[in-house]
Amino acid sequence: MYRNRNIVLGEALALACLVLSSCASIPLTTALRLSSFSEQQFAGLRPEEVGIKIRLPQGFELDVSKSRLAIEVASNAGVHNAAFDLEQTGMRTVRLPGGLFSSQPGVEYELRLPVASRNRFHELQAFVVKAKVEDIGVRVMPKLAARPEGARSVEVWIDLRLKQAEGYLPLVDAATISLAK
Repeated sequence: MYRNRNIVLGEALALACLVLSSCASIPLTTALRLSSFSEQQFAGLRPEEVGIKIRLPQGFELDVSKSRLAIEVASNAGVHNAAFDLEQTGMRTVRLPGGLFSSQPGVEYELRLPVASRNRFHELQAFVVKAKVEDIGVRVMPKLAARPEGARSVEVWIDLRLKQAEGYLPLVDAATISLAK
């Protein structure tokens, strides 16, 4: 992560799937788009517009009640960690990329911050405004409720929306996550 007055979400978002024991790279376009994101822009976000899409192959089920959006702010006032509950707003069957000429069936979960998490998000924004921010790290922590018997890994796609008008940014694009404990 970079240590400067700009909030560099792009690099921090690579942590999106570390909770599932693996690491993934962020698409370059997303990293470039977020590399100049500032404290003022973060403070100006509307929590009700923050959204997450998680896509999993068919047979895997997301445990929304245990999945989280986590944000860590490092500043001159110390480190502030916040984890936000998520609620499901939609679920649909999708075709996931599977290679050059194929795709596979999957499920896309659309999530947002519930009211209680939005209030905590506002508190984090107030902290960001007061402190001299060095870094902000954002993680999406998906948890599985079910998986096919014998599955040793899962491929996952995660997108983040910060503003309704700007749409979703791909955070994790077909990362293979080990399910070994």
